[in-house]
Amino acid sequence: MSSGGKSKLLRRSDRSKQRPSPVQVLITFASLAALLEIGSGCGLNNPNAPPTPPNPGGPVTVQEVLIKKGYVSGTVERIEGSDMTLEMPSGDSQAFRLTPKTLYYRAGTAISLAEIRVGEEVWIKTKENEKTGVLAAQKVLSGVRGELLVR
Repeated sequence: MSSGGKSKLLRRSDRSKQRPSPVQVLITFASLAALLEIGSGCGLNNPNAPPTPPNPGGPVTVQEVLIKKGYVSGTVERIEGSDMTLEMPSGDSQAFRLTPKTLYYRAGTAISLAEIRVGEEVWIKTKENEKTGVLAAQKVLSGVRGELLVR
């Protein structure tokens, strides 16, 4: 530093007194506007606003995933030979063919057909025989809970 000139170095206390740049101001206002827009969509600004629909990318239940993957659910009415009959949620009965390739699971663990009980709720992945129209069970799931999954 020269003895005759004033230094333009700023101390920490002096920096806090600087005005924000136009870019900083623009970013601040844009952020606030975005927050207000998000808040208005959520009903934060209007307590009488109807609830917004769930986020399509948000949590889903195990059952929703199974339905999307083509599983059907019902309560086991009877198991006779190579057929399992379920009472469907509609109240109708539906028979499914059990084959040597049918896989059985309870809460994610492989089990045998002998472990499936009448009265138990199950989910079945089926494949229709194109020639006969018979619904063959590919997988039978027992012990499915309604837990939330996060995508």
